[in-house]
Amino acid sequence: MPGTSGNAGLFSTALDLSVYCRMVMGHGLWKGKRVLSREAVEVLTAVQTHGHAYGFDVASSYAWIKGMHVSEQAFCHSGYTGVSVVCGPAVQIYLIILTNRVHLYDAGTCKLLRREIAEIVLAPPVHDVG
Repeated sequence: MPGTSGNAGLFSTALDLSVYCRMVMGHGLWKGKRVLSREAVEVLTAVQTHGHAYGFDVASSYAWIKGMHVSEQAFCHSGYTGVSVVCGPAVQIYLIILTNRVHLYDAGTCKLLRREIAEIVLAPPVHDVG
């Protein structure tokens, strides 16, 4: 997309984003009502070109924010200011991080923080073998 794309990050609340994540992971259903068709969800969440779906990153160079514990079906989206959403439909877990790395002088970074939180939240469960 040579620097031009139809998004500008995430502009919403954690509550609204949680509803959206659950609806997308629910194949377009929210509280028993069809919001998006299954086909629309597939286009949004499955690789279409260069590791990107038409809504989320799946396997692009930006998909590192998913961490290393998620399945291949996981999808994510990140924004310039440091916000990110990671959805792991295989385990029905989602992660929403709303940060502002650009305040005050556009010099902050949160790359490691986003990936480390995803690795903690989306880590496989530990089973007691004793």
